[in-house]
Formats: sequence, structure tokens, C-alpha cells
Amino acid sequence: MLSLNLSWTPNESPRVLLSERSWFAGIFITAVAYGVALTLSVQCLSLLIRSINPSNYKIKMFWIFYVSLLFICATLYAAAGAKINEFAFIDYRLYPGGPSAFEYDYFWLPVNAMGNTFFIIANWLSDAVVVWRCVIVYADCGYPQWAILVLPVLAYLASFTISLMWLIQVCNPNYSPWVFKNVNFTTPFLYVSLALNIVMTLAIVLRLLMYRWRISRIMGKRYGSQYTNVVTMLIESAALYSTFSMLCIIPFSLNHPIQNVFIQVFSEAQIVSTLMIIFRVARGQAWSADTASTIFSSRSEAIEMPGHSKRIQFADPYTSINTNEDSDSALNRRKGDVVEKTLEVDHRNDDDASENA
Repeated sequence: MLSLNLSWTPNESPRVLLSERSWFAGIFITAVAYGVALTLSVQCLSLLIRSINPSNYKIKMFWIFYVSLLFICATLYAAAGAKINEFAFIDYRLYPGGPSAFEYDYFWLPVNAMGNTFFIIANWLSDAVVVWRCVIVYADCGYPQWAILVLPVLAYLASFTISLMWLIQVCNPNYSPWVFKNVNFTTPFLYVSLALNIVMTLAIVLRLLMYRWRISRIMGKRYGSQYTNVVTMLIESAALYSTFSMLCIIPFSLNHPIQNVFIQVFSEAQIVSTLMIIFRVARGQAWSADTASTIFSSRSEAIEMPGHSKRIQFADPYTSINTNEDSDSALNRRKGDVVEKTLEVDHRNDDDASENA
């Protein structure tokens, strides 16, 4: 019976071996995340294509282009990561220091530069969606729209600038996230990206919690639950994105080998989080600028009308509401879908009474 021989193990320190394992594990987890991104992309595109009509053609085509671009970024990033790991573990496995040292020292290779480029493009697209969701959720807060836009847009521009500087730096053969001379833009890039997403996440969650409290107090706990339950708030706020930002920056700051896992998965996690938001938008379940007024106004319309012996019946509050259609008729239709009012008027009894008389 064959047995494992310890003499076959590389003559490397436990830390180096852990670093190599983390690089190896990271590409597999990245592949799993890419599979999720692929599934979400197909679902989003299917919903968007099937819902196209003359009144919403432009906005639907915009989202189709957006989802397609995210999918391209996810695909090319995953492919680049697979290729650089192939170099490290197969083609150049005898590089001094092992595969992990190769990954660190040759971060600038053209195939890696391609992956990093699409990583940054995906980062810009994902940050833009988070900022947009924050602006939408606060659209009816009572402040001018420019006041709502100032902080998110400034944070986005800061993230955009630093990420561009980081990309330029790591494409230089003399630099990498771990090898630099004067300034390493990796840390500020990760911190600014994390700060942007944490602030936007908290802002969106707090706003949705406020709406949840108002809706529950005025209309009952079941109303508006598709917008204010915990899962919805986590998706709308891109909490997955913020979580992976922290999982990436903490081990990187500590220079722990486990950072290699999260650095590789980070871009796919961003894209998955963004596609989850777009999927809710495509299904008409995402919070829109007029969601609050639609819910409250439709509730106020569902009142008992005087002069009749009548029953008012409300539809299931979990009914899906398409808040992203673009025509007046669609707006009226979705308001009618929010609450179904059935008024039973006893005219038949009045007619019978008249006949008896």
C-alpha cells in the first residue's frame, strides 16, 4: 500500500506553504463566485429583454449593456486569475521562493494587468450602483437633490481617482501591492473603497429601517415587507460588497497569507453584489423614488366609502410591484396592484325592496 512520504514536501516554511495554499484556494473560490455571477447575469438579461416595450426601451437597453459589461469584467478577470495561477503552479513552479513568490513578484505580467484592469472597471460600475441606490432611497427625504448627491459623488470620485492610480502603479514591473518604493496605493484604495461602501450601506439600511418602522406603525407589519425585510436591506445596501471589502483589507493590513484568498475573490464578490441589486430592479422589487408615496397613497385610498354596506379586501402585501416602468399607464397599473379593493354594494337588496313595494 502506498503511503505519503514527508520527504516529498517542499523545503519551505509553514508560512510560505500557507501562502501557496491560499493562492490555490482563492482561484477555486473565484470560480465558484464566477458561476454565481454567470447565473445572475443570465437571469437579469432574461428579465430585462422580456420586459422591453416602446415606453421603456432606452432604460432597458441601458441596463442590458450594464449587465453585459459586468459579465465581461467577471469573465476576463476570472480567466486572467486562472492563467496567472497556471503560470505560478505549473509553468514556473521552480521559481525561487515557489509559486507564492512568483505571484507576488510578477503581479505586473500582461495577463494580470488585463485582469486588474477589468477588476477596476467592475469596481467603478459597482460603486456607481451603490451610490445610485443611496440617492434613490433618499430621494424623498425633503432635502434638495444636489444636497443628497454631494457626499456620495465626492466619495465616488475619490475612489475612482485612487483606484486609477493603483492600476497604473501595479502595471509597472517595479511595483506590486507588496513591492513599492515610496507610496503604495493599494492600502488607500482599499480603505477608500471600504469607507465608501460602509457609509453607503449604513445610510441605505438606516433609511429602509426608518421606512419599515413608519410602514409598520401606520399600515401593519405585513405591508411593504418586500422592501424592508432583512434580506432586502442586505441586498439593496450591497452588504456583501462591504463584507468582502473588510475581509480583504484586514488580512492585507496584517500581512497575513489568507489575504490571497480574498484579494482574488474580491472583484467577483463586487459583481455578484451589484447583479443582485440589478436583479431586484429588473423584477420591479427594488425601492424606487416613488415607492413610499405609492405604498402610503394606495393605503389611504383603501377606505370604506359611505352610503353602502360594503366590504374592503386587501390583496396579499407581498404582491410584486414594478417600480421601474416608465409610462403613466404603468404607474397607474402598479398602484392598482398594490391594494385590491373589492366594494360589495347591496344594490340587489335595494332592487328587491323596490319590487316588493
